[in-house]
Amino acid sequence: MKGQQDRDDKIKTLLLTIVDVLGFVEEVDALSKIRKLEDTVSSMMKQIYECALFIQTYGEKGLASTYH
Repeated sequence: MKGQQDRDDKIKTLLLTIVDVLGFVEEVDALSKIRKLEDTVSSMMKQIYECALFIQTYGEKGLASTYH
């Protein structure tokens, strides 16, 4: 149980980090003016996608099942 709770807590932290990163990316006006960030933002979005896939898989038997 302790191990599962620790993993769930880490997933929650990952989700909060994703929300923070997406808040930065939503500032489209600022990003469009700073082309140097385009590659960085692209890499961030790829990582967020990979995290989302992981969370989806994890949620099938872990954290997400507690919210149904």
